[in-house]
Amino acid sequence: MGPGEMSFVYDGCSVTFRYASGRRNEDPYRYFRSGERLLALDFTELAERESYYRAAARWSGDGLMASSFIAPQLSVARWDGERFVMASGPEHAMRRITEPSDLDDNARAHLCVRRRVPTEEEVLRHHGFPIDADRGL
Repeated sequence: MGPGEMSFVYDGCSVTFRYASGRRNEDPYRYFRSGERLLALDFTELAERESYYRAAARWSGDGLMASSFIAPQLSVARWDGERFVMASGPEHAMRRITEPSDLDDNARAHLCVRRRVPTEEEVLRHHGFPIDADRGL
């Protein structure tokens, strides 16, 4: 999987995805301000090995969206009436895996992610910040 490519597994209620941004110097922190309080969170601490994330999934029309602190509104795929199509990048044939022997290393890594990344609202609430806290410094 090269930089900027994404793969995912959808289980009916969550999406586990891997995203390789290819940005080496990306700031791993997200900043929130509420009054005089500043919150800096390293979003990479919420990742599994090799940037695998499990997030709540929701449908928006024919589009499948992942919602998490890592990617609050990530468009993962869409249903074209007959099959899933990746939301961005090259179209890949989607397939349903029914036999363990059909799993490659990437699919196995997706299935091993157990911890769901909380949503941005859940993270802010946990730290005592209002959901509408200002983003950035």
